[in-house]
Amino acid sequence: MVQGLWTTPEYTHTGRFYSVNRANLVPAPLQKPHPPVYIAATRTPATLAFVLSTGHPLIMGVVLDTATALALCQRFVAQSAATGHNVPMAAIPFFRYCYVAETAAQARKDTEAALNWTMDVNQWRRAFTEGSEVHGRLDDFRHARTETPPSYDYLCEHRAFIGTPDQCAAKIKALQDHGVAYFGCNFAFGTMDHGKVLQSMELFAKEVMPRFL
Repeated sequence: MVQGLWTTPEYTHTGRFYSVNRANLVPAPLQKPHPPVYIAATRTPATLAFVLSTGHPLIMGVVLDTATALALCQRFVAQSAATGHNVPMAAIPFFRYCYVAETAAQARKDTEAALNWTMDVNQWRRAFTEGSEVHGRLDDFRHARTETPPSYDYLCEHRAFIGTPDQCAAKIKALQDHGVAYFGCNFAFGTMDHGKVLQSMELFAKEVMPRFL
């Protein structure tokens, strides 16, 4: 439906879940035939199969450990070739939590509470089979839950690129060695102070990005 709205005047669609009658998207996108489409698939084989059927690239978010995410990307690339779409690893956007500071100790100080809060909220939201967390209290969930989320140290080792410019660049280089060419950073997460986020982004631009230009 989104592609139809992007490309078709007076767009009409009747589907199983949604219908639209003679809709026009204004303003129309400038890119032709339409902006690029990326589709996430992390947990179910059916979702990955759907992405493969479209010919669009997979997009890899921050919810999987890096090794698991790379394995999923490699499986997607192989199956994409088998279907004739031939989407390469270099076309897959690959995102990680990212924070850069002058020292590893400062990076930890700036991010530990924010990243832990993010994990708590993600786990809380998955606990709802109906409704949402909007009118609840996170502290109540924390005291009642029977399983804890990944620790900060685990996340830094397996899912987040947090540390000095050298440390972050080394992790990005390891991705590059696996064929990742489209790397994205989730700089702002959880309860991060906006000023700290901007400092991290500036240091990343000055000390990390030039190594990959």
